[in-house]
Amino acid sequence: MLDGLNDFTILDDTPDVEVSPEAYQDAPTRAPYDPGTYTFKIVKVSLRRDKTGQLRTNNGFPVLCLEQVEILEPSERAGDKVFLYQDIRTKPFERKGPKGTTLANQASDLLRALDPTASAKGSLEVLAAINEMTEAGAAIFKGRLDWQAYDSDYVNDEFERQGGKDVVPADMSHLIYNTGRVRGWRQIRKQNASRNGGELGGPTHQWFGPSGAVIDAQVEISRFYAQDSKEKVGPDREFRIGG
Repeated sequence: MLDGLNDFTILDDTPDVEVSPEAYQDAPTRAPYDPGTYTFKIVKVSLRRDKTGQLRTNNGFPVLCLEQVEILEPSERAGDKVFLYQDIRTKPFERKGPKGTTLANQASDLLRALDPTASAKGSLEVLAAINEMTEAGAAIFKGRLDWQAYDSDYVNDEFERQGGKDVVPADMSHLIYNTGRVRGWRQIRKQNASRNGGELGGPTHQWFGPSGAVIDAQVEISRFYAQDSKEKVGPDREFRIGG
């Protein structure tokens, strides 16, 4: 029993809720922000931690959590705060380009989007520079906002069906996770059109997942653009809610 609950009395003539499957009106589903290119200011970052408060790592490298950003452009969304809680990884990978094959990571891509003149030796300096700009209110960048959805029921059931995560080979584990997640509104539209008779075939913020559940999409920043990028700010031209 909640402490103090028995001390309350609500008068009989005071309107109050009635909760039942037949009577209660659930909150309507709200579509996330339109996918497209935005100018953001970072409001808050942190290092990712587990449920016990210990720092999480990815093969020994820290993981930056991009908790919240503020939209600066387009003007009709200016001032909106977007909660992301998105992992920005520092584990290096090889990237080929005009400068040859070099090591890169997501955090460095973000730093370059914030300041193309920035220099840092190693991932810890990269994270320190991002945090310093954030605390100064100067962490402004252009990025692509898109949708992603995750079917946890499918992933959990599939691992259980195959004997548990500890015994599933790495390649099969990747396949399960990849099947249980979709990224990008175009992929959501494409997969919805191939499932459930195309019932959710248009551009929609809901994904018909492999488990059969209809899952609300969440926003993520799928790409960080250099400051001199010619990407036009605004929603994707071909995007329309509902088709």
